Amino acid sequence: MAHPAAWWIVDHAVPAIALGLAIAKLGCLGSGCCIGCPTARNPSVSYSHPLSKAVAFYGLAGIPLVPLQLYESAFGLAAAAGFLLLPENWFGEGRVLGLFLVALSIYRTLLLPFRYRLPGARAGALISNTLHLVFVTIGAGLVVAAPGTLRAARPESGTSTMALASSVLAAAILALLLFGVHSKPKLSPGQSMKSMIGAKS
Repeated sequence: MAHPAAWWIVDHAVPAIALGLAIAKLGCLGSGCCIGCPTARNPSVSYSHPLSKAVAFYGLAGIPLVPLQLYESAFGLAAAAGFLLLPENWFGEGRVLGLFLVALSIYRTLLLPFRYRLPGARAGALISNTLHLVFVTIGAGLVVAAPGTLRAARPESGTSTMALASSVLAAAILALLLFGVHSKPKLSPGQSMKSMIGAKS
């Protein structure tokens, strides 16, 4: 079991992780990755740049898509704001982390039917559902076990500010890495990026 001070730091880092998710998903929206399914309804988003993943990898140039990234970004912003409004006695036992894991997993599961996948690609959905189930189990365990059982002790004020600032910065960077880093479009052997742009323009 983690030290009580570690739970205090982790719980206070959760709003930063949620904010990092919100910012990273805006990056996904701009780069055309993590896209939604084609749609005939508004709101929608479409891509035309040859280097956007929606065009270069999925071949969906000019096709209206569900703006899934915006929905995930909105969730991140709402979660960050909601966790910041929680009373202080909720922090320090892993309960906030548990709530975030449960909420994130349920929300992403609800969005799965609207996420675009290549025809016949089932492994991604299976992996996502498995991870969501694991996160919900861990999160629910933290929420149930937290009140009174972990007996969190707040760090001394002399060291808490630096520890909290460091953990929030690390959490934001980690969230951006987890949710915002994506591979570039793959080039065929002997094909340059410039030739790919010329071929698609």
